Amino acid sequence: MFEVGDIVEAYRVRGKVDEIDSDPNNLYPVLVWFDSLYSDCFTLDGKTRSWHKEPSLKLIERPKKKVTGSFDGYFTEDEKGHKIIFNSFQEANDYSYTKEVKYPKKIKVIYEYEE
Repeated sequence: MFEVGDIVEAYRVRGKVDEIDSDPNNLYPVLVWFDSLYSDCFTLDGKTRSWHKEPSLKLIERPKKKVTGSFDGYFTEDEKGHKIIFNSFQEANDYSYTKEVKYPKKIKVIYEYEE
């Protein structure tokens, strides 16, 4: 349920999940730091004790993950000078031939986004 980096709240105080222990024998594997001086451990479902009926730890915000990557592509320009990127040389060449625009050039496309 929780991931490292999650912003959480317990006891009306916000904190951040610092570690999730993978040891199956650890009853309280979720370590949360509420400030630099105070931390507490929770069950995987957010309870401070396994016999509690309701979890004390609540998820407030999950930070966005950055996804980065790259691929080899080809670009040409349309009639207005806007660059158009294609996955294959053939697609770029077909476009440039039909629109009578610049011959395609190979480029490395690098992208980054948050999910």
